[in-house]
Amino acid sequence: MDTIKTYDLHTQLREARQEIGDIEIAETDTDFVKSYWYYILFGNYEGYIIDDRPGNNGYKMYVIYLNGLVSGFSIFHETDLKKTIDLVIVDIKYRGHGLGTTLLRKCIKESVAQCQKVLLEVHADNTGAIRLYRKLGFKFTDCHGDYIKMVRR
Repeated sequence: MDTIKTYDLHTQLREARQEIGDIEIAETDTDFVKSYWYYILFGNYEGYIIDDRPGNNGYKMYVIYLNGLVSGFSIFHETDLKKTIDLVIVDIKYRGHGLGTTLLRKCIKESVAQCQKVLLEVHADNTGAIRLYRKLGFKFTDCHGDYIKMVRR
């Protein structure tokens, strides 16, 4: 049975980091994950943490557990009109078990209840993620560089 715990990254960043510290990230995700979020989440970005950024009170993280073990997480932020999914990571040992779908559905369910649209970006080469997003009702809206913007209303 999978369960999901929510963290407010403005006030609970340290606890969130401790929870996800052992997640094994797929090699195909390392370029993206080594970016901004990797440094914030794993504490390797000198002198910069999410708590210090103005307006970041809206950043939250869902951590999903399978059989009591941390197996993935998603990060998102929201305003009154939209929710932006910034990152979805599932431990490579647990891919294919529907955990990414569960994390996304939780974001979508809350957004629909609050009449928000849901936005995300995905690398054009990430065909598995694009297939999942389309299955969950996301539509293409724009392209910039190697990334595709998608929305679900």
